[in-house]
Amino acid sequence: MLTSQVFVSHTSDMEAFPAGRSFAQAALDGIGRAGLAAVDMRYFTAREGAPVDYCCQRVRECEVYVAVIGFRYGSLIPGTDVSFTEAEFAEASAAGIPRLVFLLDETAMMPEGAADADRGRVERFRQRLGQAGLIVARFTTPADLELEVFHALIELLRSRSLARYGAGMLFWPPPEFAFEMSARRVPGTRVEPAEAAEAVRPVRHWPLAVSLLARVFNWHFRRRPARGGGSTCRPRGRARVERRLPVSGPGG
Repeated sequence: MLTSQVFVSHTSDMEAFPAGRSFAQAALDGIGRAGLAAVDMRYFTAREGAPVDYCCQRVRECEVYVAVIGFRYGSLIPGTDVSFTEAEFAEASAAGIPRLVFLLDETAMMPEGAADADRGRVERFRQRLGQAGLIVARFTTPADLELEVFHALIELLRSRSLARYGAGMLFWPPPEFAFEMSARRVPGTRVEPAEAAEAVRPVRHWPLAVSLLARVFNWHFRRRPARGGGSTCRPRGRARVERRLPVSGPGG
């Protein structure tokens, strides 16, 4: 990751529902638990220029795009019939940014007014998301969403580390064990969705540990037996010098 920033795209209903902790906040919590920084449109300051241009600029500046989509299509860009949310998704697709899409499930308990009266546009958008060649996760509660976002980001980080550093990163632990738990839980146990708040933060030093372990294995298997049949490791630079020097007898 270059900037460790994740762009969060959602409509206003995801900020308002459910009461207590919204779906938007749950997504932000999942991003924070993964050790990344969220970029949320609701925190943008007032500025000159078209809002959609600034939104697309921020999308391009981020390393990952996360969409949290309910049953509202969202505000339309002035003069168009395209919402800001869909424009952000299109920008992430054009920029080649990894896209993680989370759809509110039909079975979720939502209050009246949490969906468009005419769901034609949002249903077509949800269908396009499902046909974009992406793995789309569904959620019903904020706890579900937080854990889904966290697992998806950890898996993305793991796959990128594997591509960058090679097979040594296969030692990276599965995300369900990558937690430092509170004192009330045993370290290393799996966190269920309803217990997501128990997780304090993910373990973030595995890449360094794996790198050091790889160096130890590399040194161990490449060391050379010392002369005389022993197994003591001798520095290779010194051995090369000794081989080049003539061996003198007792008389010089």
